[in-house]
Amino acid sequence: MEVTRQVGPSNQGDATSPPAEAHVYSTRHFTNSNRGKKPKDNLSVADTLKVYVTGFPRNTKISDIKNAFSSYGKVKVPFYGPIFAVVAFDDPEKTKDAILQSLKHNILGMPLKIRPFLSNQNVDAKRNSEASKIKGEGIEPSELNLTGDFKSQLVTLVSTVIISENKLNNLSNLYKDLENVLGTYWQGCKAIAFGSTATGLGIISSDADCFIELPEHYKSENNVYVNRAKKILMEYPNIFTHIKAIPHAHIPIVKLFHIPTNTNCDLSFKTPLGCNNSKLVAFLLKTDERLIPVMIMIKYWAHTHELSGSGRLTNYALTMLFIFYLQQAPSVLPSVEFLQRDSANEVIVDGWNAGFLKDENAYKSYNNNTLNSYDMIGGFFDFYANFNFKEDVVCPFLGYTIKKKLFMHVDELPDEMYRYKNNVTENNVLPFKYQTPICIQDPFQLCHNVASVIGYRKAEEIKAFFVFAAEAYNDQKSVDGVDFLKSVLLKKPPVQRKKKSLNNNYHMIKFFDGVFEKIEIPDWISVVQDFALVFFEQVCNIKLTKTVVNDTVTGDAATSSKDTQSYKYKGTITNAFWKQKQFNEIYKSSDDNDVKKQICITKEIMKTDEQFNNIDMNVRMCYEKDLKTATFHFRLLSGDIEAFKEFGKFVGDILMEWLLEMLKPHFRK
Repeated sequence: MEVTRQVGPSNQGDATSPPAEAHVYSTRHFTNSNRGKKPKDNLSVADTLKVYVTGFPRNTKISDIKNAFSSYGKVKVPFYGPIFAVVAFDDPEKTKDAILQSLKHNILGMPLKIRPFLSNQNVDAKRNSEASKIKGEGIEPSELNLTGDFKSQLVTLVSTVIISENKLNNLSNLYKDLENVLGTYWQGCKAIAFGSTATGLGIISSDADCFIELPEHYKSENNVYVNRAKKILMEYPNIFTHIKAIPHAHIPIVKLFHIPTNTNCDLSFKTPLGCNNSKLVAFLLKTDERLIPVMIMIKYWAHTHELSGSGRLTNYALTMLFIFYLQQAPSVLPSVEFLQRDSANEVIVDGWNAGFLKDENAYKSYNNNTLNSYDMIGGFFDFYANFNFKEDVVCPFLGYTIKKKLFMHVDELPDEMYRYKNNVTENNVLPFKYQTPICIQDPFQLCHNVASVIGYRKAEEIKAFFVFAAEAYNDQKSVDGVDFLKSVLLKKPPVQRKKKSLNNNYHMIKFFDGVFEKIEIPDWISVVQDFALVFFEQVCNIKLTKTVVNDTVTGDAATSSKDTQSYKYKGTITNAFWKQKQFNEIYKSSDDNDVKKQICITKEIMKTDEQFNNIDMNVRMCYEKDLKTATFHFRLLSGDIEAFKEFGKFVGDILMEWLLEMLKPHFRK
């Protein structure tokens, strides 16, 4: 989305926003003398339909509040927070009756206090906005008018859930406010929109994503801009609230809520690659008028069933799945590799080519697909219901599937991936994480698996939903999909109740093949083993006792190697060193590297975690001499199995990255 930047403040508000905090005048409140002032009361006709509701339990959902007032017919919840909510009725008489029935409605037995809505009322508003992330209201499937044929239902769904043009236009005020506020420290910075609001895929529940581009003279290595940005934004509480810096993420961000536009936003400073990704998605989806409505439906389906979001499929990953599906015969879109063949289109960002051909005529020759929207949607579900996620990688760059095992040896990858090969070989990036349940390769940043956060249980759930939707599509073919949307949006696949997995007491970490080939000295095993012991004994404070030393295993089924050198230990975990969040703030400004910081954090946790019950486990470190790979095994002997699961997740996430960092001095130049 193009953002027009103008000098001066924005002043767009939202009549349905929470009291006091939402009725502010954006950047014209920058001076201290104006902070905290409210505009004059301006009670609209719509306000007479609203009431304040308080007294509900902590974990109440919007749907619970709606159910509590279901006797009045359809109600809306324009605002919801942990202290109070605003409920809107469709008739003033219903509003009056609800107020008279105060304390007679309840949620889980807790009576609800209902009061008249006044636009200048300030009841708990400040506490509400500072205490939580303000939640927007989405459209539930049951509220959609799914009547008529499939085509008309799809039109209704898209027009109902897609973000309005007015909302998109108002977002320019968010970007202008960010530039004005952050510009007080980084003069000349630019706020650039990316993500769903920039690609045409924004729905009512969508957040805004924004990259802050800093002038060159402000940039410096290892500068965590998000912490500084948080401090600056907190100086303007009338404009921004619920500000949270996340400096240790893969892409450090600041999460915030922009009061004037009633919008949640994620700010990033690290790389503009997200903006380039959005340009690619926007351009591809606009080459065929069928694509955006179909993708909106798929996105809404994933959102409805909680398949997308934190720890699940990101909306970007879901879009990559759709683009990859469209690259299969009969194709709609070409591969990204094809779009980058002409070097004239090359745009290098952080060592990756983020440019692409923008000639729409070139796309038309690739579009051999004449499917209607129903068959395109059904084909998407059918494709991934039968996709072999266990062995294959979704690769929009190449436009075809490649095997995960090819990433074990960089040289075996297709020649077209030469840029990935060079970046990995030269230690510019970490290798692609091919060992996760779902692998989706970013089309520009080829080392990035955009689905790497998805665990096995969530992957199985996602696959079950694909299968369920594919079956609904095939069942509805004979009647042109008249009940298809009702089936996939209102129903779920049967819950597969499995016995508790025995694997909760076992963790395995396998290092990428080829990584240790970079170690200069011949005895690479000793080097890796020494650093592994430093990691476990010093960083994690795990007490290791040798049980078997230098055990050469022949034909070991567990390691699948005829020449494997193993080191076996009994390990004791004496503290929950993975619970480090509370100590990150203490050490974030330290000049020490991450390993030294973690050692300090572990020591702090030991002081405060006196009641931790020790966990005993067997540890086996296996090295395959010829292949130059390593696998670490951890099996629980005694202790809390939940704590052991947390240990496995933490070590699995960081061990490879930290060990590689420690080994760098031993790599060939």
